[in-house]
Amino acid sequence: MLTELPEQIDPLRLAKNDAKLKGCYDISRLTRLHDRLCEIRGQVEFNWFFHINDQHRAVIQGHIQASLPMICQRCLKPVDYPVHTETALMVLREGESEDIVPDGFEPLILEQMPVSLLSLVEDELILALPIIAKHEQCPVNENVLAEEDSPAPEEKRPNPFAVLATLKKH
Repeated sequence: MLTELPEQIDPLRLAKNDAKLKGCYDISRLTRLHDRLCEIRGQVEFNWFFHINDQHRAVIQGHIQASLPMICQRCLKPVDYPVHTETALMVLREGESEDIVPDGFEPLILEQMPVSLLSLVEDELILALPIIAKHEQCPVNENVLAEEDSPAPEEKRPNPFAVLATLKKH
């Protein structure tokens, strides 16, 4: 395990050496994520293990976790959304077919070497974001009518086209 995180990595070399990368980045460094957040604070932690699998392919496995300050789409109040995602990537060189990637893994196509570790972590975190962030149970929202304040349902009125139904039968 490395004591200091490298900026750039060679996933193939790390897999051959059975390397483990564990660390954290400040959310402020993950600039592509900023538009989805209501505040730029916190950290993302990751723990990845690089190794060669039984098919002699380089793979990256591990997990990423963070608590992201987002806006709840139900009540429009801040929510610290917990993200915990498993990472399972198979490293492919440019031009290799994605058909060889087994179930449970995603392809990581190496278009250029070395690869930015920060970008890899950020990509995985962005893919783990919810489509809609929301509280498990929203706090009281002043913009929602209380049950007793809601208007009574309208009484059922006769259908104005009911007369036409009788004409259609004849």
